[in-house]
Amino acid sequence: MVGDLGPLDRLTERAQTLAGAWAGRARGSTTVGRERALLRMFGVSGLDVAGRPLAWAVIDRYLAGGPDRLGGGIVLPFAMALAEYDLDPQRLALDVASGAVDLGMEAALLREPDRRAIAEEEAGRLVAAAVERIDANRTARAELIDVLGEARRPWVGAAIGEPDLAGALDEGRAAVDAGADLLDVEVPIGRELSDRLRRAGLDAPVWQPRAGTADLTPEAIDQAPTGSQRALGGLRRALDEAAAQRRGYVRLGIVPPPLGMPESAVVAGFERIDVARSDPLGEIVDGHVAPDRALADHAFGQALLARAGVTVAIGPGPLVVGPDLARGVPSDPAVRAGRALALQLVAVAIARGNGLPEDQILIGGLTPWLVDEPDPVARAVGEVALRRALFPELGLVFEEPRSAGSATAELWPALVAAIQPAGATAVIVRQRPDRRTVRSTRVASLVAADVGSAHEMGLLARPRSGPSSASPTTVGAPWSERGRRSGLRRGSARTRSPSDPTTSTRWRVSSVGSARFPRRAAQPPDTAGITWIVAFGRTGVSSFASSPSTKTLMCWRIVGPLSTSRLRMPGVCSSSRSIASATVVATTSVERLVPGRSETSERGRMTVTATPAQSTSMAWTPQIGGR
Repeated sequence: MVGDLGPLDRLTERAQTLAGAWAGRARGSTTVGRERALLRMFGVSGLDVAGRPLAWAVIDRYLAGGPDRLGGGIVLPFAMALAEYDLDPQRLALDVASGAVDLGMEAALLREPDRRAIAEEEAGRLVAAAVERIDANRTARAELIDVLGEARRPWVGAAIGEPDLAGALDEGRAAVDAGADLLDVEVPIGRELSDRLRRAGLDAPVWQPRAGTADLTPEAIDQAPTGSQRALGGLRRALDEAAAQRRGYVRLGIVPPPLGMPESAVVAGFERIDVARSDPLGEIVDGHVAPDRALADHAFGQALLARAGVTVAIGPGPLVVGPDLARGVPSDPAVRAGRALALQLVAVAIARGNGLPEDQILIGGLTPWLVDEPDPVARAVGEVALRRALFPELGLVFEEPRSAGSATAELWPALVAAIQPAGATAVIVRQRPDRRTVRSTRVASLVAADVGSAHEMGLLARPRSGPSSASPTTVGAPWSERGRRSGLRRGSARTRSPSDPTTSTRWRVSSVGSARFPRRAAQPPDTAGITWIVAFGRTGVSSFASSPSTKTLMCWRIVGPLSTSRLRMPGVCSSSRSIASATVVATTSVERLVPGRSETSERGRMTVTATPAQSTSMAWTPQIGGR
């Protein structure tokens, strides 16, 4: 990879500047979500007597005493009450939620230095116990991977769609039996977001334990929503059993809802979640959350995920069309893609600033609306190439769009199979796949890896003009002086050992640079081709290409001046002159949808829907950073 990326370097510097200014303030702020997460770390869980989430009910009761209480936090008043009443955290939380205990009195006691010291000691003990549990799960993950092994990347993921635990267990077992390496679970929205949606006059999703169930029986309630902590714990145990049977570790991932990142991070650490989605800028744009709130929530969550060893997946960037709507001009596909990439850059810089190391960060490879754009193949190749240049050390995640139409469902798998970069693709997530879908996804990734090992990606050329909506993009590479004379790119010929019984093919790749380079008399024509030399031995294993039974198959794509002769390739014993004909442009037709159109939301409009973050100058903040 070239060291100087020109404008891309300047783009990265600006993203880091913005991330530093925003993330520093976020790490020094608190939110109601962070306070709820701290109660969850202390052991507060479940529902109160009214059926409300207990941690939410405690915070709601405490903040009812005045808006200034949020800045001081609930940790020390709660710890002071634990010491005063000699109760466990769960019992005290129930008393606070019912109104039997008013934490405002304990907050007043913190003005006395000796009482404050007692509260800080108690809070430190509770946090240390929570961190010890998180560290134990991180160690357990590493030990299980050492014992069971794990699938090589890219992992094939399955998004779980069942709403309750019983259905999710059945769907998860079927996906693992089909060969999935990761299960992706969407966490249901919390009480805070549900209340805000109702106050805004919008419909909030209501969880139903099972399709067709009219009433909530005790058995149904015990099943729990798929993304709840209880359900995730059950899924984790079931996946460990399935992993032991197939001798390979199976990962569990979560997609937190808006306003739910801090609590989801605690659950991820407690239930040994392996992958979690965390994208503060996506939450601001798509979730309509106040920027201060989203940044503060994700600063806390990402620090905790870094400690827990959880891999964080950052989206490919949100769809931003607000500036175009404000000016009354059409939104350009390149502008949409550029905005998404810029916001992804900022999100990655924020994650690094919050303590996440490189090996715990994955990034989205394609925007979900790209398949509906004009020339989706050419645009996809360009987007992946840019992300590889900007994030050479980060793995890519390709996630199948949710609620995709028939045209998208057909194009997306083929598109990802064709463009996924070898060695850089980390996860391919399919929506509720069956056995055939999992297998075809894995085979496509293996073929892409073999193709990537045969040649390296170089410069990108513009797609050829033609009626096809999926125009090809030519990939070439710079020539060395020796390569210009011999017709071979440096390092382009790689041969598998014929003595390996697992292979029966030998690859030789010849690639010519693009038209960017000056024409010379000794330079071959602008063509790109791959030659497969297949030799079949008598015993069914491979033999050398000099065998009389050798067959040479030529696959050509003409991108420059048409030429029908190809000189002998150095290093091949029995090569001969070959004839190639001009490529006929395909007439593929792809149904396009209007990107960004939705009947349920307006793209580009930002609505502040959350209580802004407040400074923690008076609050007690635990240290939960990396190990």
